[in-house]
Amino acid sequence: MSSTLQRVHWASAPAVLACVSRGRYCSYGGGRCSTTARAAPMVTAGRGEGTSLEPPRCRDERHRCRAAIDKFARGAHWQEAISLLRCEMPSLRLSPDMIAYNSTLNACKRAGQWQPAIALLSDMLGMTLAPDAISYSTAVSSCSRSGQWQHALRLVGEMPTMTLAPNLICLSACISACGQGGQWQLAVDLLHGMPCLRVTPNQISYNATISALEKGSQWQPALSLLSQMREMSTIPDTISYNATISACAKGRQWQRSVDVLHTMTFLRAEPNEISYNSAITACGRSAEWQLSVTLLESMPRARIAPDRISYNATISACEKRGRWQLALHFFGALPNSGLTPNEISYNAVISACEKGGQWQLALKFLSEMPRARVMASEISFSAAISACEKAARWQLALSLLLEEMLERGVAPNNFSCNAAISACEKGGQWQMALCLLLTQMPVLRITPNEISFNAAISACEKGDQWEYAVCLLSEMPALGVTPSEVSFSATISACEMSGKWQLALDFLGRMRAARSTPSEISYNAVVSTCEKSGQWQLALGLLNTMHDLKLTPDEVSYNAAIGACERSSHWQAALALILKMPQLSLQPNEISVSLASTAFQRCGQWPLLQSFLGGTRPIGDSPRDQWTWTPGSSLALHCATSAHRPT
Repeated sequence: MSSTLQRVHWASAPAVLACVSRGRYCSYGGGRCSTTARAAPMVTAGRGEGTSLEPPRCRDERHRCRAAIDKFARGAHWQEAISLLRCEMPSLRLSPDMIAYNSTLNACKRAGQWQPAIALLSDMLGMTLAPDAISYSTAVSSCSRSGQWQHALRLVGEMPTMTLAPNLICLSACISACGQGGQWQLAVDLLHGMPCLRVTPNQISYNATISALEKGSQWQPALSLLSQMREMSTIPDTISYNATISACAKGRQWQRSVDVLHTMTFLRAEPNEISYNSAITACGRSAEWQLSVTLLESMPRARIAPDRISYNATISACEKRGRWQLALHFFGALPNSGLTPNEISYNAVISACEKGGQWQLALKFLSEMPRARVMASEISFSAAISACEKAARWQLALSLLLEEMLERGVAPNNFSCNAAISACEKGGQWQMALCLLLTQMPVLRITPNEISFNAAISACEKGDQWEYAVCLLSEMPALGVTPSEVSFSATISACEMSGKWQLALDFLGRMRAARSTPSEISYNAVVSTCEKSGQWQLALGLLNTMHDLKLTPDEVSYNAAIGACERSSHWQAALALILKMPQLSLQPNEISVSLASTAFQRCGQWPLLQSFLGGTRPIGDSPRDQWTWTPGSSLALHCATSAHRPT
């Protein structure tokens, strides 16, 4: 839907209300209303109660038909009701009356059959039988259940031509239709326009509007309407509060969700499991797992039994923060509460195990699903494969992807394939990674995405296969995949491993041309390439470029540049770099000191080496630990450098 058309649609609710309030006919058609009143069709004013001239037998048959249609309506048997209305009654020479039509409309409403309901209204007009307010309200309600907001608005706009004013039920149903159709702004317009029609919104109207806002994740207007209800002396009920809590949850406003829940308790609005579930979900989405757990554990104290949704939401909250032990605890609590884990429960606990690095447990739960009569989905398998990937269990990942998924009738998707490629990358299996990307994914009719290529390029980089990495990067645009900073960085790293500094520089330039902003990782890889090939001037130039681009070189950047200077026997440049590091809040480590020392040795700068080493001392035991200079050592080195500088 274009933005222009959408604006026209959204402008239709006020137009409908304006026309209705002036007693005009409004035809829904891009929001345009007729400016002249249309004369009501010539229909009988009689409401079809039957005629007193009917023989007793006919009256009895009419009552029998009405009762049968009413029974069908209560059971939502709309087809049977229509058949009786349109076929059986005429066969008995009975003209369907208002009561019979309204009962049939009710059957359509209960079954959510909006098209037959609208057709029945047309039938009534064709039979010169004027629909009444009940007829229209029931038809609008039929539209509301299916989210047919355009038809609901049209019906409301037609009512004035039948000398009918939309009532509370009709307008509330229209609001509900807008909500079901995702038109929350229309729903709000209708609610605010009700007083213009001398209709006072009630609890149902407000609830329908708040529910529409909830579906649109509009938490601020939902909170505003909840407050307005109290100001208008309309007492919010559990539905009002639950819809508001859910709106806040969808808007990731966990604090407000919890506040509304506490308000319910304070005002004795009787929260139920839906109230708690929405608040638990809100906290889980915002990684507030502790609060999710607290809310779940407080439910029994509020005399509310947690249901499966409560537990699943809490397990998911724990999963998002890697609290796999707690996720296991609540998963185990399901049977103790008389509840059976479902697919969502298993997916959440498998994902929790994956995030916690518990690949054995992830596979255990996956294998339990058939025995528990729970169908594993692509989500279940993707989480289990990802668990294997993190543990570099590439054989298991491939077995799950290429054997077990197919055996269980689960189609692999991008997530599962990408996780398997990453597993091969971590396991050093670049050939298998390429096989999955270039052979298996096309066979499975899965289109590789950026993550697929990045994982395969990284596998080639780790396997010292720079040619394949370069080919994959070059192939991405042809397949409609835009290389990212990660794609370029992995390829540059592959070139770095093989000392291909010209290629590395070329790809760095291509990144800028492709408007993919290079990061510190990208530059570090190129500087490292320069180190391996002894391109010390390029390395220094890249460090300066990083500063110009507001990128922050780190110890890795400087160590690589110092290494490039060391390989080229440029001890002055190496010394200048190591002296500059503290100015950038970077502390040289043993690698920095070792590289600089080697540069001094190669050039026979023994006095400088002694002065340099005499002014340094390690902090810690690891080669990566920082080193520090004693006071005055920088000055001494500077003087020594000046004294030994060639003239």
